[in-house]
Amino acid sequence: MAKNHIAELPVHETQALLERHGFMVIDRFGTFASWQDIKRAIDDDPKLAGFREVYDRLRAFYSDSLLACFLAPYLPDASRNCAWICRRVD
Repeated sequence: MAKNHIAELPVHETQALLERHGFMVIDRFGTFASWQDIKRAIDDDPKLAGFREVYDRLRAFYSDSLLACFLAPYLPDASRNCAWICRRVD
């Protein structure tokens, strides 16, 4: 998505690549997100309605960019980058 990124893979391709090379994915955390992506994820999922209220309250003090990154670990599918927690399965 970013011009300065050499290669980006969708989540399903990254997971398949890791599994093909003998890793089991234990967990995944978002590490960077934009407010637009986080907002879309929150607004599209009724289970996350409470996030919007918390977000709106916190943004009185913090910037949208900072808050989006705070929420990124909880919303990895809305994140631009992810940290993958894996275990070798040999």
